[in-house]
Amino acid sequence: MQLLTSHPPPSAAGIRFVSLGLCMLLACPSLVSSQEHERQAAQWIRWLMKEESYFGRTSGVNASFGEMLLLIAIHFHSNQLTPIADLVCSTLGMKIPIRPNSLSKMKTIFTQELFTDQVVTAHAVKVAVTPNLNANTAGFLPVHCIYQLLKSRAFTKHKVRIKDWVFKQICASTAPLHPILPALVEVYVNSVIVPSCKSSSQETTNEPLSEEEIASMFGTALQDGTAPCDSSRPGSSSKEDTSDMTVPQLLLLYYLLLYEDSRLNNMKAIVSSGRKVKRYGADLLSQLPIRYLVMRAQREERYAGLFPPLLRLLASHHPHLCMVDDWLHGEGAAAVTALPHRRFGPRLGPRAPCTVP
Repeated sequence: MQLLTSHPPPSAAGIRFVSLGLCMLLACPSLVSSQEHERQAAQWIRWLMKEESYFGRTSGVNASFGEMLLLIAIHFHSNQLTPIADLVCSTLGMKIPIRPNSLSKMKTIFTQELFTDQVVTAHAVKVAVTPNLNANTAGFLPVHCIYQLLKSRAFTKHKVRIKDWVFKQICASTAPLHPILPALVEVYVNSVIVPSCKSSSQETTNEPLSEEEIASMFGTALQDGTAPCDSSRPGSSSKEDTSDMTVPQLLLLYYLLLYEDSRLNNMKAIVSSGRKVKRYGADLLSQLPIRYLVMRAQREERYAGLFPPLLRLLASHHPHLCMVDDWLHGEGAAAVTALPHRRFGPRLGPRAPCTVP
């Protein structure tokens, strides 16, 4: 117990050691069987809460044990013990049977002594977003914690403003697309449109993104309808920088389309409750380079996670953007030359001439 609760130096190895020690406390309940060991574990976790930001700054590691602590606390509050067991097993690199009743003492430490529900939400929104978040970013990240809290509607319960954090994380995302980001947009849209309880109170929903925030990420593309550029990031004009902006722009396009889809699907409940729900102007969507972005999502594997839901929403609400001729023209000559030059069987006679009247 003394070894597990020691104070390592602020380095990548120190963060790894702390993460392993934390998971060992969860995997081996006998370590906190006595009151003295339980008190020692609580003091150590309290020290982790105090020092996690210093560890993150000094070590230069984006994913630190602070996010793991927060994620464990969130799961304990929502009584989701299976994800905690999965987290422990993946961190330790071994399959360990963890019974739910064996976590009772650690659950008490987390939820009653250290991380009350209100403390969790207040702390989560202050955690910095992950810079250059992409599919290659490993570990337990702040975005995982925010996703779980949005899903459980904790921010609306405690009236914590989360819109700015979500927007900043979207803007700080790059290719290849991290799989949590579409899910983050989905739970955020749901928390904006659907009240957390069956009442007409406006305070039971989160604040939507503003049109100005969305427009700021597209730069001159809103004026001339051309391919989006990276004018919103100072000093960026290269092709690589423009590519980096594609993920935020795709996510914001997905947000707009999903928001409108959710608003229409919940219109009956919105009208009956008398709530006022923001409606984005048609001019905003009409100025976005939708076809360009969707074609990139279709062609490039690093954006592929967004293509199916985008296509579904476009086909439902903007079918004129899904015409076959548009897709064929968008593919251009490259699509024709990419066809496989392969015969699937013998020709049984001369090909009939094709006459166009």
